[in-house]
Amino acid sequence: FYMYFKDITDIYKYVVNVYIKKIKEAFLKYLKINHGDLFQSFIDIYDYIIETGSKQANRDFCKKIYTNLSLPSMHMVIEKNDLFDFKKMLDLVDRTKLNIKTEEEFRCMLGMLISLTMRFVVPVLVFNKEREKIREALLLHFELLKKGFYR
Repeated sequence: FYMYFKDITDIYKYVVNVYIKKIKEAFLKYLKINHGDLFQSFIDIYDYIIETGSKQANRDFCKKIYTNLSLPSMHMVIEKNDLFDFKKMLDLVDRTKLNIKTEEEFRCMLGMLISLTMRFVVPVLVFNKEREKIREALLLHFELLKKGFYR
């Protein structure tokens, strides 16, 4: 154990990074499958996180991650790991569907979508709330973002 890891915290960080890498790979896969549809890919990654996090073998681990991961630390983990592989994503996203003009606007929108998605992961994986109701609420939020709020 100590040949590979300094302590229990070090192994925890390693396992979290493996988990994050799997999410990144799945998200890029969904972008390809969905022909660059960013919103559908976020719905798919949400379903993936909920499905994998709800499995008996992963339940306690995921609950611990999402319980201890504050919003600032989540963003730090995302930035450090380039969770959604920004450069690859720019190439894969169908930007013709988006009212986004600059890379900075895209990064901002991406941050909002990540935060929103994580906001709806926590009730299911940490507090065992009803999966379908929470998913419907996420879909409503995504629809509102797609339509915008101004006429």
